[in-house]
Amino acid sequence: MERQFARPAFTDGQLEIRIDKVEASIYGRPAGLLALANISDELAASALGCDRAAHVYLEDHTLLTRGVVSAAVPVFEAPQ
Repeated sequence: MERQFARPAFTDGQLEIRIDKVEASIYGRPAGLLALANISDELAASALGCDRAAHVYLEDHTLLTRGVVSAAVPVFEAPQ
């Protein structure tokens, strides 16, 4: 029996991350996805020339809806 899709409410955040057995899904309002893109862009720029991994936690940016999993976005330099 398949579960019915539950649309995110977005009453208290701009992004919702869901994880099931085979995939992780990011649901977002346009403003939330733009914020995620900007955070990722800033993270990548700050990591250039850095020899260690950099990361951000999305919950620090008040984007996530309540009750969802926490999310970290790490960036690593390619091995040379």
